[in-house]
Amino acid sequence: MKKKKLVDLIGAIDDKYIIEAEPKKEKEYLVVKNKRMKNVFIKRIISVACVGILAISAFLAHRFLVPKQDDLIGDRLENPIISEDNKNIEELGPDEKDVGLGEAYVNASDLIVDSSDAKEEILITTRIKIEKYEAIYSKVDAISSEDLDKSKGKNVGDLRDTFHISGHNDLQYIIQKADDGTYELFKFQNFACDEYPYSDVLKLIYGIDSEKDIISITVEPADMDNTDAGKKIQNEIGTLSVTNPDDIRDIYKIISTMICYGDDNWDMIDYGANDVSMVESVRQGRYLTFNLANKSTIDGLKYTGISGMFYEYSGIAYNRLNDIDKETVEQIIDVNK
Repeated sequence: MKKKKLVDLIGAIDDKYIIEAEPKKEKEYLVVKNKRMKNVFIKRIISVACVGILAISAFLAHRFLVPKQDDLIGDRLENPIISEDNKNIEELGPDEKDVGLGEAYVNASDLIVDSSDAKEEILITTRIKIEKYEAIYSKVDAISSEDLDKSKGKNVGDLRDTFHISGHNDLQYIIQKADDGTYELFKFQNFACDEYPYSDVLKLIYGIDSEKDIISITVEPADMDNTDAGKKIQNEIGTLSVTNPDDIRDIYKIISTMICYGDDNWDMIDYGANDVSMVESVRQGRYLTFNLANKSTIDGLKYTGISGMFYEYSGIAYNRLNDIDKETVEQIIDVNK
C-alpha cells in the first residue's frame, strides 16, 4: 500500500476506534506531558492503526473473496449443472431429472433408419424383465453400431448390456450390446402374457402417470388403402392436433382403463378388412401419436370406428370400448360416419 494512501486511511479513522484498539495497559499514555512522550504515542498509534487496517483488510478479503461452504452449496443450487444439451437441470421435465447427470438428450427417431424399401422383413426380438412382466422388444433398423454406442445412456436396471437411450428414462426404446460386441436398437412391442392393463404399459414403458404427461395428440387417417379412392379419403380427413386439456384427459382416462390381449390377435381385431374394398376402413380409421412432456412420442396406437377398438401392428388387440367411451373418442379424433 502506498504511503500517501496509508496516511489518508489513518487520518480517516475515528479516534475512539484507535483508543479501543490499543491494549489496555497502554491507555495510560493517552495524556502526553512532553514532546518525547508525544512522539512515542504517535508512533504507537500508527503501529496499532496499521495492525487494525491489516486485520480489517484480511477479514474483508476472506468475507467477500473466499466463499463459505454454505455459499458454495447455495451457488450450486442457484446455478445447477448444465447438461450437454445446454439445458439447466431445473428446466428439465420430471422424467429427465432421473437420467444420468451430463447425458445429452438423443432423439430416438434420429437413431432409426427408414426400412420401407426392404423386400423382406425378419422379426428379431429380445426380452427383458420389467418389474413383474417380461417385456418383448422387436429389433429396429438403426444407424451404425458405433453411433448407437455413443447414444446409449444409463443401464436398464441391473442389466449390464442393456441401456436406455441417452437422456431418456422411459423404456420405449433400448440399446443392447450383442454377443459379437455390436450394438442394436429395439422397440417395445408388448408384455409376454395373455392380458394386462394398458395403464402398466403407460407407466412402466412410457413413463406416463397422468394426462399431464401428454402435451398433444396427433391424429392421422388410416393408410391401409392406398388406391386412388383410399388416398382421396385420406386427403379429405387430413391431420388433426388434439391440444385441449379436457380432450386429452378424456382420451387418457379411456386408454388407461383398456385391457391388452397381446400380439398375434388379428382375429380379435375388426377394422373392416375385406377382399373388395378398404375404403370404409380408411374412413373410420385413425392413427394416433401421443406427444409427451418428456419429449418422447407414442406412435403405436390405432383406432377403428368400425368396431370401436384400439389396436397395434403385430396384431396387438385391446378390448372393445363401451358405447359412451366410443362416442367420446370418435368425437375428439373426428371420426365421422
